[in-house]
Amino acid sequence: MKFDVKLRAFAIAAAGFVILTGCEPRGDTIVAEVNQDTIKESEYNNRVQSVTNIPDNINIDAGGMTMVNMIRDLLTEQLAQKYHAVPSDERVTAAVNYQIRMDPVTNQGLSLGKLTREDLRREKKFELEAFGIGTNGEKPTEQDFDSAYEQYKNKPELNLKASYTVKILRVPDEASGKKAIAELKQTGDFKGTALKVLGASSAEAAAASKEQTLVSDLPPELKQTLDSLKINEITPEPVAIHVPNQQQPLNPTVVYAVVQLKAREPARLLSKSEARAVLEPILLQKSHPDWMVHYRRELADFTIKSQKHIRIAIPKYADLTESFVKPIAGAEASGQPTQGLPTKTPGQIP
Repeated sequence: MKFDVKLRAFAIAAAGFVILTGCEPRGDTIVAEVNQDTIKESEYNNRVQSVTNIPDNINIDAGGMTMVNMIRDLLTEQLAQKYHAVPSDERVTAAVNYQIRMDPVTNQGLSLGKLTREDLRREKKFELEAFGIGTNGEKPTEQDFDSAYEQYKNKPELNLKASYTVKILRVPDEASGKKAIAELKQTGDFKGTALKVLGASSAEAAAASKEQTLVSDLPPELKQTLDSLKINEITPEPVAIHVPNQQQPLNPTVVYAVVQLKAREPARLLSKSEARAVLEPILLQKSHPDWMVHYRRELADFTIKSQKHIRIAIPKYADLTESFVKPIAGAEASGQPTQGLPTKTPGQIP
């Protein structure tokens, strides 16, 4: 079930914020309480707007699904605190950067605006907390870690490919590209140039202004151009990129682009500190192969114990604790996995 921008806006309005008001400024109103923690209206609104689809087998709207997920996130964080398994900001950042650098799908989602870096941080933090709970907060010994680092030094998991951070403006032809380059040399404004020179839509223009990280194998024309540019330099001519045509292999499709190089990173081996986010889960999974089952049951038990201390202040969703949160916990406790919980070990690329 697709959930477009208009539906997102409707979901916020439909949530019907008849909630507790007091001295809190707008946006800081409490929409839910989970044990000692609270969910603020501004946080909730931001999460609702990031919903892009709802599983067909879940009879709940975007606002309700967001509330259930935010309650689940808080319960996981509270449980992780008991296990001393809350990851540091540095650990979460390392996990985020690793996935962006290694996974083209994640990178593309960020470039197209289908995923935000904050979404990815929240996902990585949740995965690390869940894994910490599932492994009882244990850590591998330094000796085991050092041994694993030596073992994986020559494997793809620890070796980052070369990458380029760029701004790209796709143009219909060479003539339009030259006009765009002339405008960019005067203003440096990719969004404004897309609107003024190309007549792009607001969404297309906004996408043109965003930086992208290119990691996977690049067309030779594009790679050669990027290697020749200085940081912040714009291509002097539109880049003609030949895209293979499966129907007519001898007649590739030619697309044109104007590119600005923002940063260049050479291929390199992860340092030991960077590699922890990758190697520690690999080591711990060997001694805790059932970590996911353990986490799910621990969370289910904690949810059941916490249910009297979960309060939702949005009238439309006031009964979600009984109708969704509690049944999900019961299913997990009895060994029936439900959607929305981790399905992979931290450090694994989707």
